[in-house]
Amino acid sequence: MRGFVLFGLVLVGTTSYAQDDSYGYVGLGAGVFGHAVEIPNEGFPFTISDNSTATRLFGGWKVNEHLAIEGSFGQTGDLNWSGAVFVGNSTGVFGPDPGVTLDAVARADWTIATLSVLGHINWFFAGVGWYELDGSFVFDADCSCGPGVFNIANDSSTSDFLFTLGAQWSFERWAIRGQYELYDTEGTAQDAIYLGVSLNF
Repeated sequence: MRGFVLFGLVLVGTTSYAQDDSYGYVGLGAGVFGHAVEIPNEGFPFTISDNSTATRLFGGWKVNEHLAIEGSFGQTGDLNWSGAVFVGNSTGVFGPDPGVTLDAVARADWTIATLSVLGHINWFFAGVGWYELDGSFVFDADCSCGPGVFNIANDSSTSDFLFTLGAQWSFERWAIRGQYELYDTEGTAQDAIYLGVSLNF
């Protein structure tokens, strides 16, 4: 997916000059990423949610007044979450109790690659596309009454549809935008809000 996005950005640069009514653009964005990770907790699943910073490089080809193709590659800041979770006791670690509430911590960070088709009407745009989310995730919930109860540490990758909408104000050779993206994930939904600036060529 990353290679496909980079190929698309190169294609933008090599074809935009040949189009009388179209142009290419590149830009930078920064904003907030909403982390949401579902933990399969022995019959008591729960979702860890938190926000972090996010940055991205994006570029695209404005095919005509109403249609654009856009790719991006970005990085989130670190998720650092702590809180209390209820862990089921199907293994009997906690004696006769059905479960116990434990203190837990979670850490994660992600890279995000996207490729989208955008429809523009005046200042507004909306679109649908595909994303790939890669990163590492660590979750620890320990109890002094027994062994490490619930520990997850892995590198993960997921891809699926994304949906986006926003507004853009264009000037002679540059533009500023505000944009919201929703990433369709299994059991949870992650999202991001970006402010960006781009240069047309």
